[in-house]
Amino acid sequence: MMVFPMYDKVPLESVTEMVGEPDRELLAAHGLLDMLEIWKGWSGDAFAPQWRSDNLLAIQAPLRRGTMVVDYIPETRDFLVRFWGTDLVEAFGIDLTGRLLSAKQDQGVMSSFRESARTVIERRAPQALLHRIKSPQGIERLYPVIRLPFSDDGESVTKIMTVENINLCMQSYDTGRH
Repeated sequence: MMVFPMYDKVPLESVTEMVGEPDRELLAAHGLLDMLEIWKGWSGDAFAPQWRSDNLLAIQAPLRRGTMVVDYIPETRDFLVRFWGTDLVEAFGIDLTGRLLSAKQDQGVMSSFRESARTVIERRAPQALLHRIKSPQGIERLYPVIRLPFSDDGESVTKIMTVENINLCMQSYDTGRH
């Protein structure tokens, strides 16, 4: 089990919510602009790349460990978690891999994803956002996140990848910096 020296984990009762868009400096500091460039390389001329399991191997380890990939199920408007990075497991104390979001109690951890995923699907474009995690004790921190669409059919968004640098985010949870 990986242990981060500056924090234990985010309390399970924490709630995430979208609060705006991060500036380029914050995205760069978290490695998310580099991730966006990798995604653009995968996309080529298409609006979004096709998903391949080896996509994950191209992502730097600190970002890969904070990555989530979901399959979008349009018939039910639900999401099946294909990949839930190890830093997410460690930070939030839950593993959502292989779970439908509608069927899993995530204690609010996925609330900002549920809100913003529809925008990625409708616009068929990446999304950068700041989300806030608020603990039951009232501690609030802001984190930059990017959501990247994937398309298996070349027409619609069939998967969404969310990437965040959990190690940097969790250090800010302890120190108050973001």
